[in-house]
Amino acid sequence: MLKELLTTNAIGLESGIKEIKVAKVSINGETVSVDDLFNVSSDNLNLLENELIATSLNDVWVRPLKMVLQKEKEIDQALEFETEPHLPFPLSEAIIDRVIVEKNSEGSKLTLLAARTSQGKKHLAKWNSLGVDPEKVTATPEALAAFCRRFVKSKAALAVIHVGDSYTTCALIKEGKLLASKGLSVTPSSDLFENQVLRLYLSLSKQRRERPEHVLFTGNHAPLLAEKIETAKLSLKT
Repeated sequence: MLKELLTTNAIGLESGIKEIKVAKVSINGETVSVDDLFNVSSDNLNLLENELIATSLNDVWVRPLKMVLQKEKEIDQALEFETEPHLPFPLSEAIIDRVIVEKNSEGSKLTLLAARTSQGKKHLAKWNSLGVDPEKVTATPEALAAFCRRFVKSKAALAVIHVGDSYTTCALIKEGKLLASKGLSVTPSSDLFENQVLRLYLSLSKQRRERPEHVLFTGNHAPLLAEKIETAKLSLKT
């Protein structure tokens, strides 16, 4: 997805409680580089004018799906029909995307992503109120998978825990492909923060046969979780 998002330069934005987190990224052929990471106040977003801006939705619905089809065109044509019975909200209100995880003689294994249309409109309205008009909007779990495709060299399943100011995402990723994801609205200052995220991680790990061998933490508050997650990993193996 990074390659799709980027022409030469781009900026990724994440809304924090007090400031906006900014990542400046550039692409040169097959090489993607993170050039700068910094925070700005919402009053200084005019500094980002004339840049391709990307943002992401946090609270998205994610689940696996098997299809007997293999050709991408046929998969996309049948996607809404196959997805509708599983959606927690009406198809007419949904924005749907998919990740092809694997193809074999029996068909294809996908990861579905969906959000309400109203959620997407609210997301854009929030950024527009700050004077920002995102050119690309993705889902946070898939953005984490895109990061892994470029910067993590491992064939083993990996849990990526991204800690934001008010929302934490735990994504299970293998070879840069999103397998599963869960998230919750929680602030790191909450007394229950560590235990809530730990339960999120354990729930995701037990949901899939692909248990993560490694955990990658992203976000300013991530170090708070490392010890508890490592202890939890040991308990899963016993």
